Amino acid sequence: MNNFYSIDYCTYSHPKAVDFQQHIHDCSEIYIFIEGAASYEVEAASFSLEPFDLLIIPANMLHGIRHEGNKKYSRIVIYIEDNFFKEIDSPEYMEIFKRKNGIKISGVVAELTGISDVI
Repeated sequence: MNNFYSIDYCTYSHPKAVDFQQHIHDCSEIYIFIEGAASYEVEAASFSLEPFDLLIIPANMLHGIRHEGNKKYSRIVIYIEDNFFKEIDSPEYMEIFKRKNGIKISGVVAELTGISDVI
């Protein structure tokens, strides 16, 4: 990861549950679901996923994907350090990344608001 963020893209032709254990990061993440048949768990919350749904996952929250079959799976994750918001002089945006259990923004909303255009 550079000083403030990193971006990771991956595709799995035949995802297996053993490849996707719940885990924790010391940074926040924006998770973009591209394709597959899955739901995502963040602490006690569970989110069903549709193409281009966005999840905002706070740092230090237990999270992971649950595949519902072996359909091809693709996603993009942007890992964001807290220092990023200080560096761009926008600490107020950091509050979005502090919500318990994360936030889901549907792919439809992301497209209508232009969020998906940025990504």
